[in-house]
Amino acid sequence: MLFSFSGLVFVLFASLFPDAQGHCRNLRFTIDPIHGYRLENHVIRTIDVINEDICQLKCYMEPNCVSYNFNKKEEANGQHKCDLNNATSKHHNIHSGDLAKNESYVYREAENACAKKPCKNNATCQAGFTDRDYQCLCIPGFTGHDCEHGTNTIYYNEWSYST
Repeated sequence: MLFSFSGLVFVLFASLFPDAQGHCRNLRFTIDPIHGYRLENHVIRTIDVINEDICQLKCYMEPNCVSYNFNKKEEANGQHKCDLNNATSKHHNIHSGDLAKNESYVYREAENACAKKPCKNNATCQAGFTDRDYQCLCIPGFTGHDCEHGTNTIYYNEWSYST
């Protein structure tokens, strides 16, 4: 059911935004969530959702999200808290200490090509894009898929100058 729901969202997104085709996200979440845990210190934002499927969808729609924490306890308004995270617990075991026990939560992560740190020169890595499963957002002065090429452009305020 979840796979078909995600597929439907992809088809709707691609048909509504034809210019976005080729820039769509392919984020693969783990089959089995980790019950009784949540990832701390990596929350992009916390939102209210009606169920875990919507929490996962919101993560998919947030370009920097690669995992989420879903609070199983329903709030008074009928909603659940959903933390969108910019890291995974398996990030070369760097963040494994941030996976904290909390019986109210379910933690689920996606395959994260950014865990290998492919982007160079302080670029931002976003998982689930392009045929390499990631894209790099280069800072001014760098280009290339991994932002590996420096340019001869100097940026000053809003203007750029080639040297």
